[in-house]
Amino acid sequence: MALWPKDDTGQNRSSTALRSGINRAAPRRSAAEGQNVGRMKNLHAPGLAAVILVEESSMKCALFTLGLALSLALSAVAQHPPVFDAASVKASSASAPATAISPNGEVRGTSSWRGCRQSDPGMVTCGDAPLRQLIVWAYAVRSYQVEGLAWIDRDGYDVVAKLPAGMPPEQAPAMMQALLAERFHLVVRKETRPYPGYVITVAKGGPHLTEANAEEVAAFRNGAITSPPARTPPGKSPPIGLISTSRNGEGITVRGKMTIAELASYISNHMQRPVVDLTQLAGVYDLRFTYQADESSIPDPASTLVHAVEQALGLRIEEKKTPLEFIIVDSANRVPTEN
Repeated sequence: MALWPKDDTGQNRSSTALRSGINRAAPRRSAAEGQNVGRMKNLHAPGLAAVILVEESSMKCALFTLGLALSLALSAVAQHPPVFDAASVKASSASAPATAISPNGEVRGTSSWRGCRQSDPGMVTCGDAPLRQLIVWAYAVRSYQVEGLAWIDRDGYDVVAKLPAGMPPEQAPAMMQALLAERFHLVVRKETRPYPGYVITVAKGGPHLTEANAEEVAAFRNGAITSPPARTPPGKSPPIGLISTSRNGEGITVRGKMTIAELASYISNHMQRPVVDLTQLAGVYDLRFTYQADESSIPDPASTLVHAVEQALGLRIEEKKTPLEFIIVDSANRVPTEN
């Protein structure tokens, strides 16, 4: 802001000059001078006459400075990702019993489970998890999106990591990335390319879905449900967040209380292809369907699951190529550094 003294008449000199210049024929100006005049704003207030000159070059400089500061701040965050408060990483020595499979890809069978979970918001636990599954959890991808070293599926690792107090649970995957880089010296790069996948839409005739119990859904979203039972009773769906599978004379029966996006995640794990939910169905549903168990004689094993989902749930699964990001493992140590 530039504030000029008043003249003998009590008026601001610069203000007077501007007004007199308006009342008489303006002298010829160059194009550049005319643009600068247009960038001025003459503001008057009672008892105070001031002229604020707003120069475009100054505004550009200020915006550039602000953008540079923001860029440097974001760069600093990228260079210093959040880390766990404490973490233990070691070769696996035992497997824990389990009876279900989580929608995020945690493999859980009748005898053992291999994968990562965050049942407590402040703790991440991985049991007998190969490096591929650790990467899957850290980068929120599917196993088929991780490529590179041949041994990443062979050795299992146990990881117990504690988040800093007050740290949002959503930061855990980024912390896992930092932990893998520190303990395994993991080096990865990302590559995006078209990949055959599937989309889920509502089939002709509409969906055949049953809403899950509203009170149970509310309790789950509020964090009231913290741990699943050791075994799901026969004929019952497991708690929200888990999917149970069982074999019988008809085939493989799948049950679970989940969103359609979580169903897409389960199907993606089964088909080893990306599956995108396009149904726009936002509820949590109690789902059950059975598909053929023995697929050895079927040319397209996925077709039995596709048919079962459409018949039982009224949801159509169709093939469609989609851009997909891959995590390429360039290097990693097979033996992690000590805790």
